[in-house]
Amino acid sequence: MTPKSTVIIGSGLGGLLCGAILSRHGIRCTVLEKDTVAGGCLQSFTRNGISYETGFHTIGGLQTGQLPQKLMTYLGIWEQIRPHLLPLDADGSDEVYIGNRHYVIASGRQGFTDSLSRYFPEERQHIADYVEEVFRLCDQLPVFNLQASPSGMTLDTLISAEPIGKMITRHISNPDLQELLIWNSILYGGCTPTTPALIAALLTRLTIDHNVRFKGGTAPIAEALMQRIREQGGQILTRQEVTRIHVQEKRVTAVETKNGELYRADQYIFDLHPADVTSMLPGNGEGLAGKSSRDNVNCP
Repeated sequence: MTPKSTVIIGSGLGGLLCGAILSRHGIRCTVLEKDTVAGGCLQSFTRNGISYETGFHTIGGLQTGQLPQKLMTYLGIWEQIRPHLLPLDADGSDEVYIGNRHYVIASGRQGFTDSLSRYFPEERQHIADYVEEVFRLCDQLPVFNLQASPSGMTLDTLISAEPIGKMITRHISNPDLQELLIWNSILYGGCTPTTPALIAALLTRLTIDHNVRFKGGTAPIAEALMQRIREQGGQILTRQEVTRIHVQEKRVTAVETKNGELYRADQYIFDLHPADVTSMLPGNGEGLAGKSSRDNVNCP
């Protein structure tokens, strides 16, 4: 049965996206945020008249037809977001320092290949082959193009292939270039050579795809997503730190905030680290042991 109401714990990008998508399908969402301002890494602050982002600095894929742009259009926020976009210099959207080495990396598929080839001319064809495989891997993931997955296809199947380190060395022999090709890993939890190739390819693809930044910070994304949630009768409540999950017969029945308020819904979504979620459970997790515990709980 389709749920009519959802409580979302955490108002970061994942929580707000979930809320906006569910709201688009008529599900009433209540978003609980422990901070004084919603938005997570979409927040910014100002010092001496200068705006600083707290985590979300640039984004790729906002050309017409690319994944983030299609997602924003699907959610109905593209026209609100577009005036805030500021394209980066396509010839140098990233600068990377590794030891005493300095690289200026262009955006776009051809620009990315050409800029790396200037530093490693003997690897030009190998770089082009590597980029080709990055794009091919991403296109194998239906959700990357907002398409339904074929019957029997699972993410586990796609990420069980070779690790990114093996994929890179299969194409590239220069050790400096091998190290450079996972330059963006520090921004996404620290990809290592053992990270599944698909995961690293997705990060690289979004970096290659014509980066932009936001004028004055990324708060307009949070505001647009919250507006969609409110339009369907939802609400975003700040200063509501969830400290306890109430469980009955292996199902969540409510979440309780630090000030003792209870929130109930048909389903619950936690935009939190799984360790934080389990710490709120009765007996630190024993209340939801077993497969049936996932019936009405989701973690993005």
